[in-house]
Amino acid sequence: MKLPKKEITVAESKKIITRSLCHQIATWNEDIIPEAIFKRIIINVDPNLIPDRELLSNKRLVNSIDWNSLSNIKAIRMIMRDKSIIDKIDLNKYKFKLSELIPLFLHHEDLIEYFDIDFVSLTPKEAVNMLQISESFIEKIELEKYKYNSSDTIDIIRKFGNNDKIMAKLDIASLDHFGVRTILKKTGAKYIGKIDSKKIKATDWIEILRKRPELFEYCNLLLFEKGDRYLLVKLVQMFPQLSYLIEENKDKISAIGWEELLIHNPEKYSEICRYELLSKKHWENIIKKQPLLKTTMKKYVIY
Repeated sequence: MKLPKKEITVAESKKIITRSLCHQIATWNEDIIPEAIFKRIIINVDPNLIPDRELLSNKRLVNSIDWNSLSNIKAIRMIMRDKSIIDKIDLNKYKFKLSELIPLFLHHEDLIEYFDIDFVSLTPKEAVNMLQISESFIEKIELEKYKYNSSDTIDIIRKFGNNDKIMAKLDIASLDHFGVRTILKKTGAKYIGKIDSKKIKATDWIEILRKRPELFEYCNLLLFEKGDRYLLVKLVQMFPQLSYLIEENKDKISAIGWEELLIHNPEKYSEICRYELLSKKHWENIIKKQPLLKTTMKKYVIY
């Protein structure tokens, strides 16, 4: 059922027009609007409806409006733009949510002292947000009491992996393979004894070693001799000293693997390559990077 439109009364229309005009006139220069007139119209001005920048740039408005009439979000935005505004607002008259204050604290960490933050009652998300403002808050936050899922824990590691006190409060032993990958990429071998390295897959090791080649000594090479040997090819490209593994696994390397090896080091792998696997398309990709192999290609590709 469609409700009938409510018509605006004459009195309501006059009120809307009056407030609209007052808002516009209040922002005019002092030489245009005398003080006596300004004082009469300011009582009809709602500071919430004046753009932030325009309000702060007008000294007469700054000194005349009722700052305690601002909405929570408007008050926070104004303080973010000019933190001296906090002294014009009676904070006791507001009930700010922590989620509203976080953006302010990120801009002006020193203003936290103006607010009574209950660190004991923080939600899991609020706890992380407060640590983003200052990692020193870990002294007030019992991070270990929160139940974070794998995704949240990984996010915390990415943000605070270099903070020993924060990391000590995380259950990193229960991380899945992606979490283990993340912590090794972030911190190197620092927590290698606390994570379950058996969870790491070959794909994880490729990602880890690209960022942290110094962790090669911890890599389980047997993982690369199972399943698709393409990851073995990628590993050997990063660590040429493992080239003997190509010889040992040459019968299980796919066409795309041989394509990569010939592009990477044709001198080394031309003699053992299984050319019969390579299609015309593979050869086209190879010749683009290694044109000297064109003669070899002609032996295996018929045009």
